[in-house]
Amino acid sequence: MKNFIIEQVKECDAKELYALFYDTIHTINTKDYTQDQLDVWAPRGGDISTYIQKILSKHAILARVKTLDKSVICGYGSIDKYGFLDHLYVSKDFQHQGVGSLICDSLEDYAKTNGAKEFKVEASITAKEFFIHRGYELIQEQTVYRKGVALKNFLMKKYF
Repeated sequence: MKNFIIEQVKECDAKELYALFYDTIHTINTKDYTQDQLDVWAPRGGDISTYIQKILSKHAILARVKTLDKSVICGYGSIDKYGFLDHLYVSKDFQHQGVGSLICDSLEDYAKTNGAKEFKVEASITAKEFFIHRGYELIQEQTVYRKGVALKNFLMKKYF
């Protein structure tokens, strides 16, 4: 098992985080979404400034692994103090290694410490099982539209 380090997201991480976001969606989510859906969810050449500001508007952390010659961001997530988990993405190269759980544990701890009574997430089709495994309950299936393209997700909650 690698030694993953949790750090606060900084503005200087923006390009690397967007690359992780884009690559993960366009690799991992291909089994559940069409190319048009992937392209509106994570557009090539997206507005990185707006993207990082959205992440930084909440409690945002990343997981990093360091080797002798480099440091790589393996995943990241963000949550608000009320328990709404907005982002949770794990690099396509670090799937099924505990990165998502490590980040989610830390985000949930933050929200609990700040008075959250429950956790909420709008999970993708791909992430739904991850959240069910963590004790989240399915509240409802939803359809969201981005640039006129419909994407299915699931409103889920976890009570503690």
